[in-house]
Amino acid sequence: MRQQTWLRHAVFQYLAHPENMFFSGHASSLQAPCAVIHVRRGDVILHGQSSRRYFAIREYIEKGGEALEGKQLLLLTDDQNAIEEAIGQFPDRNWTYVNRTRFRASSGGWENTAPSKNPKLETIIILAEFALAQRCTVFVHSYSSFATALMQDIINRHQGETVQEFKLDDKIDIGLLVNQVVGGGVGGELLLNSTYVMEAQQLNRGNPDKPA
Repeated sequence: MRQQTWLRHAVFQYLAHPENMFFSGHASSLQAPCAVIHVRRGDVILHGQSSRRYFAIREYIEKGGEALEGKQLLLLTDDQNAIEEAIGQFPDRNWTYVNRTRFRASSGGWENTAPSKNPKLETIIILAEFALAQRCTVFVHSYSSFATALMQDIINRHQGETVQEFKLDDKIDIGLLVNQVVGGGVGGELLLNSTYVMEAQQLNRGNPDKPA
């Protein structure tokens, strides 16, 4: 599904404004080599044994190991605490993230998917995050449908290249085909444009399986 012209322009304009991005160190843009770290925490404590497990930033760093060394780290998260944890505990890392409104931990609840209270802006941010992540070839994450779609997009963008995926939990994406991925990941050939536009549409409808 092709994005409408106004939406593509809105994403471009969002990424073009320096105030919408944070870069530590001397970086002024996200450049390869880079790695994506996706930290989803909004629903980690709501459902007992069925809830998403909490992972500290340190666990993401340890999981990625040498694959993260010397790379810009694009941090995608729904938790403002994760941003502060990353910058505070790993100030020597070259962090990049979207400078936007976020909930803290599970304060938004399962059902609240728009911390900015602006569904249009939330959709633009999601698509901007996909555009940024496409520049990277390393992805560290826990299981979520958003992460699955993001991984597919990265693979499609870097066909013929080595893409590394590191998962922090033992859930497996069923029905995907292995496709030039190392590091214990899985990939496939899905229609990613349709997939992530569907995620954005679900966000606007308040779908509970919210992307970060």
